[in-house]
Amino acid sequence: MIATEDATKEVGSDVLGERSAGVLLHITSLPGDEAQGTLSQEALHFIDFLSDAGFGAWQILPMVPTHGDLSPYNGISSFAGNPNLLDFHELVSRGWLSSLPSACDNTLKSQLRDAGFTVRFRMTPAMRAAAESTVNENVSLIRSIGEQHLGQVEQLVMRSISEGRDLGYLTEQLTKRYGITRRRAANIARGQNNAATTAMRRVRELELGLEEGEWLHSGGGKEPRPPHVAFSRKRFKLADSHDFKDGNGKVMPGQLPGCRCTWGAVIPGFDD
Repeated sequence: MIATEDATKEVGSDVLGERSAGVLLHITSLPGDEAQGTLSQEALHFIDFLSDAGFGAWQILPMVPTHGDLSPYNGISSFAGNPNLLDFHELVSRGWLSSLPSACDNTLKSQLRDAGFTVRFRMTPAMRAAAESTVNENVSLIRSIGEQHLGQVEQLVMRSISEGRDLGYLTEQLTKRYGITRRRAANIARGQNNAATTAMRRVRELELGLEEGEWLHSGGGKEPRPPHVAFSRKRFKLADSHDFKDGNGKVMPGQLPGCRCTWGAVIPGFDD
């Protein structure tokens, strides 16, 4: 509904005084880092924009799970919600969803299980060294926290990763200790986690004897990196990473700031 005033008022009331402007925009049309808009910080910013502009309603269309055509009017169910509209990074940063560091384990475990393998995962010394090196390098780039605190931040990030804590914990600690906004803290936590997870997963797969990965572009982002889009579904050497010749040198999927790319493990004999 566009109108926001009480529709039960008497007919004789001032109709013009009760009218309110509204906007029609489906959640999938919001900007964001995913393939479609979600109920993320961008949704909250849009609500603030509507309020500042004097609008009284936001019509969002049905939020049901859809068929392949993605039409909100062609839902699979009229009662269920569409999980693709959730922003899982936002849920984790608020502590409403469990830890994401195990995502690299689950991705590889799933591929190995499908191929008939069973592997027990644990943090090895090489993985810890890779995580520490990555965290040290990335923490030094943070500009919103005083340089004198970066050593403490590095320890906090490593403790969070090694103990398998969720991003909500790290976000809360950064906000509480260093007085930065929650949004900035969530971005720092997400970036540090992604970089460390990428480094650990790479080392883990090399230790298992895997040599190649298949680059997978996320399909989202406000400004997708064209070289990453073009390289999606192509293979690269895990030991060498890939150089896009853009001045960043050799990089892994998800290593650069804001990069949501990932990769699939190429298992010899099971990679058709």
